[in-house]
Amino acid sequence: MEISQAIDFLNDFRTKTENSKNKNNSEKFVRVLEEIKYKNFNELQIQRVNSELNMIFKSFEIEKEKINVKNELSKFLRFLKSEFSIIIPNYNLYIGMMVGVLASILFGMLTALIGCLIGGAIGYFLDRKAENENRKLKTELDNFFC
Repeated sequence: MEISQAIDFLNDFRTKTENSKNKNNSEKFVRVLEEIKYKNFNELQIQRVNSELNMIFKSFEIEKEKINVKNELSKFLRFLKSEFSIIIPNYNLYIGMMVGVLASILFGMLTALIGCLIGGAIGYFLDRKAENENRKLKTELDNFFC
């Protein structure tokens, strides 16, 4: 399934479903796919994305009303991160803050706040680097952490 077909499928799904969470998550999925459509991918990468979309949307056809769009979007985001190093906004910031707090608790040298600030600063700069390399999505995805 190509990206444009997936967008059309999700828009159609969003109009037909009664579940408000699935409507919101399918809208987020469409925004992510719109962003991916305009990334500078070569032909092999586009084929890889299309095959992943095929696998994801086969489960849509099988399960119909029991489908959880949030889980499918999470799978797709994990795929983007593993295959193309594309991350969600503030991903490294959150990771850095957690690592900073855990390190300060485990080693006891710093307070948790200082560890959080140091880890957050490192994560912020890693996020900026990913943005400069065009590996960061612009779509805000709250409640997603892959």
